[in-house]
Amino acid sequence: MTHHQFDWFSIPPSQLPEALFARSSAAMDGNRMGEPEQSLAGTYAVGFPKNRTENGAAITIVRESEAAQLLAWVSTYAPECFPISQTSRVLGFDDWELAKKIKTERVYPGKDAIWPSVVLGEMLAQGDADFQVRNLPMSRAYACFSFTQARASMLYGSQAPAMASTVQRLRLVSRSGLFVKRLLPVDDLAPIWSFVDDQLPKAREISGVVRFVMAALDGNGSIGKLEVPSDYSRVALKIAEISSGSLEQRVIEFERAVIALQALAATDSTTHRLMPLHLAAFAVWVGSGSSHISLLDEFKARYPGSYAWFGLLAGLAGPKHWDREWIRASNSIERLLRASFSLQESPNFDLCWEEYRFIEGQREPVAWLKDLPKLYPKLLSVEIVPGATCQMRLDEPASPSGRKVTATQAEPAAEELQRIMESERRQHAQVVAEVERTLNVALSSLKNLRQGQLELIPASAPPEPSGKTERKPPAQSSKRNTTPKRATPKRTT
Repeated sequence: MTHHQFDWFSIPPSQLPEALFARSSAAMDGNRMGEPEQSLAGTYAVGFPKNRTENGAAITIVRESEAAQLLAWVSTYAPECFPISQTSRVLGFDDWELAKKIKTERVYPGKDAIWPSVVLGEMLAQGDADFQVRNLPMSRAYACFSFTQARASMLYGSQAPAMASTVQRLRLVSRSGLFVKRLLPVDDLAPIWSFVDDQLPKAREISGVVRFVMAALDGNGSIGKLEVPSDYSRVALKIAEISSGSLEQRVIEFERAVIALQALAATDSTTHRLMPLHLAAFAVWVGSGSSHISLLDEFKARYPGSYAWFGLLAGLAGPKHWDREWIRASNSIERLLRASFSLQESPNFDLCWEEYRFIEGQREPVAWLKDLPKLYPKLLSVEIVPGATCQMRLDEPASPSGRKVTATQAEPAAEELQRIMESERRQHAQVVAEVERTLNVALSSLKNLRQGQLELIPASAPPEPSGKTERKPPAQSSKRNTTPKRATPKRTT
């Protein structure tokens, strides 16, 4: 990709809307120039592809020192053109110099099998516990820092400035308060990337552990020439049992060694820092490859980086050590990484790097992003370097005024809300208990009253009349005639 594939024009900001929506480059002929570097201060270079008939400029080149001024003018006086990335790719001159050296062929074909595994490991680390390798959505690869770094590595190869710029910008994005914080920051992933990208520095102690792990996994006899990592010696790790014993022996030694290492890590900061690598190494040994990654599930909350290290070790081991599920997922991610790239193509992201820096530097960046047309409502896709994008989830805690609430401000509010909810729960429980006591007392009183009424009823009381009535003779009076009868004298003849 070179500048000769474009027709270049130098324009002031006021002519940028016309250039973006021009029907052809003929309207800009008065400002034609040979190279974008020939543009003067206060003007900008726009490029029209020579082999494309669609309307509008495909690329806009700005000086980094003038990017904020251009974007401020466009957002104020030509808001229909903001962000410019909706129609044209925007690059600073430094990124343009990098992009000119992109080659269409794959730079490191031998490392293609390693990067997909690294991305897959980060996907498992950053994702929910409900997802396993077999059902992991492949679209989540775009939201991994490793995916962006892998794309940059494949596009730029041995260009150290491109690799260093990618890592630096990913660090800035990961630390921004605009996005949801991830379990694995870039600082934890950079040592892993260094084993795939030779342009990144490697830590000596980590390199020794990785070499030892891979030698034990291959079982080619070279392990005897390597120094056993100090942590493994301190916990008396049985290398032969965990790497080549029976499956039962491997699992038993895995559990014993992990318990011993956790106790050691509680007092040793170096061991604690290397715990994710050690856990990944043990799991790879137990499964002789990728089959027993589930051994890491119980450690995800404390050591999420173990999945990313597992992905690296599986990638270094190669497909011969992969199970069926790992092969399928890795092939799918590799297909995404191999996607073609051309500066002549329309942008497929939300913001270029210069636009992202401009918006983040505003007083109310959340309001800017809220009104921004995006591919997905809660996600923001940023082109970190030309051809390598990263997808971030927007963080949306906001105060009633609409201002962005930082994590530091949100924590006390969350604690206060939790305290209020707990207080209300206790009050509710007290009210319920009081109502229950009152009901029990009332029920007991009713029972006692009923019992007293039953005791007042005579035992000889006639039974309650049934539904039928019987005609009975009238009752006789109970009065007796007590008047004595007069004696009748007996007559004599």
